[in-house]
Order: sequence, then C-alpha cells, then structure tokens
Amino acid sequence: DIQERPWFYGWQLFVPTYLTAYLSVTVSASGSYMLSNKRYFSLIIVLLLMILIFVITQSRMGLLGFLIALFLLVSEKLYRKELKISKAYLFASALLLIAIAGFYFFGMFDSLIARGSSYRSEIGGAVWKDTQICGVLLGCGFDFSFEIKTGTELHITEHSIYAYQLLRSGFVGLSLLLTMIAFTIVSGLRSKSPWLYAFVAGCGCLLVEGQSLLAQPRAITQFLFWLPFSMVFIAEINMGKDQKGIECPPAS
Repeated sequence: DIQERPWFYGWQLFVPTYLTAYLSVTVSASGSYMLSNKRYFSLIIVLLLMILIFVITQSRMGLLGFLIALFLLVSEKLYRKELKISKAYLFASALLLIAIAGFYFFGMFDSLIARGSSYRSEIGGAVWKDTQICGVLLGCGFDFSFEIKTGTELHITEHSIYAYQLLRSGFVGLSLLLTMIAFTIVSGLRSKSPWLYAFVAGCGCLLVEGQSLLAQPRAITQFLFWLPFSMVFIAEINMGKDQKGIECPPAS
C-alpha cells in the first residue's frame, strides 16, 4: 500500500477510504432524493464526480457501500412500480454498461483492483480461528487483542465490523447486530426515508472496515451507522404520529 499510495501516508489527516465512505453515505441519501424529484441532470453530475473521486483516491470501500445502496434503491423502485423498465431505460442502461466496459478496457479502474483483496481472506480466516478458540457462541470479549501478520504488515483490526462483532461477541452478538440492521431497513422502507440508503451504504462500507459500534466507537462508525440509523428511527416515529393525526414539527 505504501508503494501504491505514498500520499496516503504522507498526509495522515487525509484518509481516502474514510472520505469515499462518507461520500457514499451522502450521495446515497441525496441521490434518492434527486431521483424521487426527477432531478436527473444533477444526479448524473453528482455520480460522475463521485466515481472520479473513487478513482483518484484508489479506494473501494465507498464504492462497495454505494453499490449495495443502489441495488436496494432500484429494487424498491421496481417493486413500488415507481421505476418502469421502458425502452429508454434499457437503452440508457446499455449505454452505461458500454461506458463502464470502455473505462475498464482503457485501464481507468486499474487503480481500484491493483491491490487485490488486501489480505481480507487471510484476516477473515484468522478471525474465525480465534473465534473458534474462544467459543463461537459468545466470542472472545471486547478486550481481546486481535493481530495477524501478512508478509511484512501487522494487522490489528479485523477489517470488517461484522468480523469484529463475531470475534468479540460470537454468533449471539452478530445475530443481534444483523437483526437490528434488518429491522432498520424494514422501518426505512415503510417510512420511505432517504436516510435508509445512507444507512445501507454505511453498512456496506463497514463490510471492509473493522471498527466497533458499541465499545469505544470512532467517528466513522457514528457517521456511517448511528447517524443514519437515528434518522430512519425518527422518520418512523414521525410516520406513526402522522397516522394518528398528531401534528409533527417540520423536518429540518
């Protein structure tokens, strides 16, 4: 990584993976709003700028989160029949795929795939081995020190919030986390909150980012997970008040 992204270490205040993760969450929520309000030109400009930043920073974490949120958005629009598969839609999709294939052919995405899996499979295997030693039901506890050496690098994080939860609290803790995520998605679909897509994008980013959600959570988990979670929860409460005829304050 140092040889491929020297500026990553030269300016420690700038972390490209975090930047693209924040961007993924923001664009997923605002993109849903722009799509619902048919602001297609603005949406295209925002998406192009986001892709450009992904390529420049050579970071894939935000891209992963955005693609998962995009899949949910398109699936929901098709299910609600708000997005119809017309000839124009198929034509635009075909042009987009051709453009992506062209960019790939000319090497525009080489920077995104040059680092491979970044030892994710080896780290995941070490997490599972430690979990089995401690006990797969309750895990190793939150004071457990994880580390694995790959080549010349020493990794001290699990590089996935879900691997972190599995190692620290076993299947019990991981199941509770996944259940909370599932209920939040259902709540967001019911309230039609654009923050749902920010939440899903954040959960997607955390697939490859090993931080804690409960024990000493860092700023990135608060922005990627807890903030959109709270906004979806507020939208659900306001929807319940509206259905009961209770006057709600205007959303900020």
